[in-house]
Amino acid sequence: DLYTDSRSLHALLLSTNDPKEKRVKLDIFAIREALEENELRTVKWISTKAQLADPLTKYIPKRNTTLDTALSTGRLKYENWQELQIQKGASVDV
Repeated sequence: DLYTDSRSLHALLLSTNDPKEKRVKLDIFAIREALEENELRTVKWISTKAQLADPLTKYIPKRNTTLDTALSTGRLKYENWQELQIQKGASVDV
């Protein structure tokens, strides 16, 4: 499975439209191909709050992030993640 907190990426993968930017187009085609070839089962959207790596890639002044909780408790809670899955054959125009 592939997880992203980017709604625009998630919507683009569901869309039948192709992105205009060449680099993005290549990435989207690679992900779509991985889905078709069963290298990936689904692409799921998760909220930024549930993104484990956020404190590693950007400044977050408020502590108590998902990473802090996982490191202090040794557990990662999934029940609050909102997930939208890309099903094979599903399409949405954006």
